Amino acid sequence: MHKKSVWMGPWLVVILFFFLTLLMVIRYVNLISQEASEESAETSYRYHIAMITNDQDAPYWNQVYESAQMEADHVDALIERMGTSLLESMSVADQLRMALYSHVDGVLVYPEDNEEVQQAIDQVVAAGIPVITMQRDSSGSDRQAFVGINDYFLGQAYGQQIQKQSGDEDHVITVLYPGNTFGAHDRRWFLQGLRSTLDTHQYTISGHVILEYEGLSNAESTIDRILEGADHEITPDLLICLNDTITEVAYRIVEDRGAQGMVKIAGGSISDTLIDGIERGDISFTITPNAADTGRKAFQELERYLNYGVANYASAIELQAITRENVAEYRKGQEAIEETSGERIPGLLKEDDTPEEHWPMERSAEGGTA
Repeated sequence: MHKKSVWMGPWLVVILFFFLTLLMVIRYVNLISQEASEESAETSYRYHIAMITNDQDAPYWNQVYESAQMEADHVDALIERMGTSLLESMSVADQLRMALYSHVDGVLVYPEDNEEVQQAIDQVVAAGIPVITMQRDSSGSDRQAFVGINDYFLGQAYGQQIQKQSGDEDHVITVLYPGNTFGAHDRRWFLQGLRSTLDTHQYTISGHVILEYEGLSNAESTIDRILEGADHEITPDLLICLNDTITEVAYRIVEDRGAQGMVKIAGGSISDTLIDGIERGDISFTITPNAADTGRKAFQELERYLNYGVANYASAIELQAITRENVAEYRKGQEAIEETSGERIPGLLKEDDTPEEHWPMERSAEGGTA
């Protein structure tokens, strides 16, 4: 009898966890339905859209949401940011399933690079709800359209900015990839784009993946090890950080070491900390997708699919280089997202000159590309 109770103990914990998770999902769906009912008493919307990102508080995603909602206002659509009413953070896959259970009309999502998210997208699409991926793609899924960055062009953008700031200087470069959004395919295309703009005899380039799901400690320990020249690597004098979290960690570590003059930082995305670092000259520059362009085009593709059953399979968004020379102007433009004045990378990511082999044109409601 004693052995049986010991054996059942772990299963009771698993069952209890399952039911608590189920209750939380039901509570959230009921909360959404209640809010929607209360809101519909005052205003009726043509479409109810869910927007899902992995960081609800990031300034970039706030701007994307505002831009998308401005576009949605023209057609009486409501965009709801999923997960904001919960006390605990939930994964992107869980939020996709919540959108499915809430019977939304469409989904805008910044997907993580894992099979669970891909399967969740497929479940939503199978239920007749169109999904548009933003900034990062989930190309193996059944999503209707992608609005975002071609990694090859992103690499070129960094290479062009490095050359502009460095001239003929030699550099040892380490690229820090966020593991949850940069898969092996993405890393390969980024490196090819970066190397296409840099003299390989002048630059030594290596890469490391930051496993963000293990917390900031992984980023800190990885960057510390790199700067100490561990693993028999040459200590870099330029770190390319491909999102705002990794950039902020690298910025803090370089500052703590008093190595600002020896190690340059090229940031990814945008945040108040990055802007401060660029103004002080401690961060050389950051490359960020244009938030207004992302939100506007993502909603336009979703509305197009809802109305006509067809959408551009992939649409490019503008990239901005924020440097010490234009950061003050960028600050002023933040309140008017449409007029943000970050430098556009010449010749990159324009809708009319995107290579067809990387950006097929349309996906129809029947599936496949047109």
